[in-house]
Formats: sequence, structure tokens, C-alpha cells
Amino acid sequence: MSATHTPSSIERSVEHSEFEAMLNTDQLTMLMRSTWTWDDRAMRRSLSSLLVRLAAARASRTGPIADVLRWRALADGAEFVRTVLGPKLLAGEDIPQLGPLIDTAIDTPAFLQLAADARDEVGSTTVALSLEQLFSMPYSDESSWAGSVSSAGAEGLAGATRAYGHRLGESPFFAGFAMAWQTLKALDSESGQDLMRGIENGSIQATVAAAEQTGAWDPALVRTKASKVADGWRLSGVKQFAPVADIADVILVIARTIAGPTLFAVDAGAPGVVVTAHLGFDRTRRLFKVALADTPAVLLGTEGGGGSLMFHALDDVVTALAGEQVGLIERSIGAVAAELGESTPELTEMVIAHSAAHALWRKAIDGPPEAAAIAHIGCSEAAVNTAASAARLLGAEASATLQRALSAQAWFGGPASYYERLLERLGV
Repeated sequence: MSATHTPSSIERSVEHSEFEAMLNTDQLTMLMRSTWTWDDRAMRRSLSSLLVRLAAARASRTGPIADVLRWRALADGAEFVRTVLGPKLLAGEDIPQLGPLIDTAIDTPAFLQLAADARDEVGSTTVALSLEQLFSMPYSDESSWAGSVSSAGAEGLAGATRAYGHRLGESPFFAGFAMAWQTLKALDSESGQDLMRGIENGSIQATVAAAEQTGAWDPALVRTKASKVADGWRLSGVKQFAPVADIADVILVIARTIAGPTLFAVDAGAPGVVVTAHLGFDRTRRLFKVALADTPAVLLGTEGGGGSLMFHALDDVVTALAGEQVGLIERSIGAVAAELGESTPELTEMVIAHSAAHALWRKAIDGPPEAAAIAHIGCSEAAVNTAASAARLLGAEASATLQRALSAQAWFGGPASYYERLLERLGV
């Protein structure tokens, strides 16, 4: 682009479209590989965050809020490209196929202005319409949740977990259905069918103990051992962050055999089981340490199949968690609007955050693995941000929602794990 040429609005629009099209996993990965940043953990985290923001913008419907998300994502994309290129920008080095990417990345003020203009267009009318839609959304009663999951599967669970988050649910539902039921469903084996039916009809309360010290569902980090004996299996080790383990009838445990990580069912009252509560800050969802000492267990599925199972089950579980987080966001918005009125300035950003999170969550339901990983990040951060805004405006009244949002974000390894998990799902 000539230094003396001022691009027209049409030219600028074309440049922006080209730039947006080039902000994809393949192009950004190629860009990082062309520099020193490929193995830089901070830059990989920035890449993951950028991909989430781009996904939210692309998943959103048209309108002022979608425009805000788009221009903010492109502004973040420009900053990311500049950071990756670093001194290459000064040297003017030619990187094949990335000319438009570089040219537009140095024009950040344009994106920032467009984002600000779009934010101004999200006026009281747009916010009022968004709030009207939110407040008209039905939240099903807990008595119908089990039936919804049995009859409608992922969609039924989605509605239930959203209602669970909105009411700040403390019941065993999430552990039983979002975690144990979905894990057994992902197992796709006859050996888990009786347990699934028991969870559905309420005769069995179950939970999952997959994580260990880091909290991540990472097969490589499983240290709990499973030993084959004459009458079955015995497990020894310590699992962490298992919800409602104190009242569960059955605990689904991932333990390592010679063949690799494997799923087992443990009777919560079996010898060697010791359940201890974690003294966490979130009193609305209690988590437990489960210690096993030569504890009898029943093999579920195929020996060594636990690694693949953890991969697929985690995507299902964090999608359910994203539904809960959307419910938390709606709870925060509703509390602020009810207490301070719909014209409260902070509501605009809260409504924008909800739009992005809701779009990502809906895309993750029955979506590909990367959609679940994207929703996990986007919904976690949106729930924390909106709950923090509500807590700042309302004080103690909103503190429980913030605690729940923070603990939900930290679950399953938290930010220390979920940025890399997304890149792993994308094959980056």
C-alpha cells in the first residue's frame, strides 16, 4: 500500500474482510512457525484466546452486538500478528501469502474505532431487547431434568444445566448427569448401561473421580493404580475434586492398568475408600478427595480405553459446564437489572458477554471437540467477568455467584490447562 494513498471505505472494507479471513488456525499457526514464537507458552495462550474471540464473533447473529464482537476480535487479531512478527515488521521481511495480514495488522486504530462505534450503537434499545429475551427464557424445574436428559439427550441436559447455573444449584444433578451419565454414555459399552439407567431413574447417585493433583483430566497424569486379582480388580491412589463423593453410591474412577488408563466403578462404601472434603472457597459446590487403598472395583468398558474416554467425556462435561456458566451470567444480569435498573451502564458489557458465551455454548452442543474446548474458555471467562461486575455493583448479594463462577473456571485444570487443550483439539 502506498504511503500517499488514503484507502476508500470500500477498499478498507475489502482489506478488513481479507484480514478476517486470514485469521484462522492454519494461517496463524504458519505465522507463528515462521518466527521464534511457536514454542512460546505465552504466545500459544494468546493464540488460544484469540481463536475463542474469533469463534464468538463468527457464531454471533447479526446486529450491533455481533459488530462489537467482530471488531474487538479483529483488533485483538491485529495486536497478535504484530506481537508474533515483532522485528520482522521493522525489517519489512516478506512472508509468503501474508502480505494482507501484515498490512492490515499495523492499522489497529481503524479496528479500535470501529469497535468503539459499534459499542456506541449498542444503545438502550438493544440492551432492553436483549434483557426482554433473557427474562422471557424459561428455566425448567429440577423435577423435570432427569426426564429431559433421558428423552432429549444433549439438548435436554443443556436446558437443565443452564437452569442449574441460574438457580445456583447445589444438588447432585451435575455430578450425576453432566459427569457420570455422560461419561458412561461416552463409554458406549453394555457394562455401563445398568448404571446409566440407575442414574436416570434416581436409584443410583454417581460421581466421577478422574482428576488427580493438577485437576486436569489428562490420561498422562493418572497415577492411581489398578491391579488384577483373582476375584476382580483393586485400586490404590488418590483422586481429587470429585463432587458429591460424600453421598454417592457409585464413584467412577480412572485408574492405570498395564494397558493404560481404564474406567472402573467403585462402590462408595467399599473397603479402603476414604472421602475427605476440600475446604474450597465455593460453598455452593463442595468437592472431595477420594483416597483408595486396595479397594475392590469393577472394570467398565475396555482395559486401557480410559485415555480416549477421558478425551471424549471431558468435551461433553465442559459443554454441560458451559451451560451452567451461561445460567450464571443470566443470574448476574438479572440481579443487576432488578436492583439497579435496565439503564445501568455496566449492563451493556454484561449483555455483550452473554451474547458471546451463549453463541459458543450453543455451537458446542453436539459440535466437534474444538467447539467444546472453545466454549469452555469463552463461557468460563464471561461468567467470571459478569459475576465480578455484579459483585462490584451489588456487594455481598452477588458474592455467591462470583464464587461459583470462579470455581467453575478453575475446575478441570482451569486456565492452566484449557488454553493448551484447545490447541490440542485443533491439532496445533
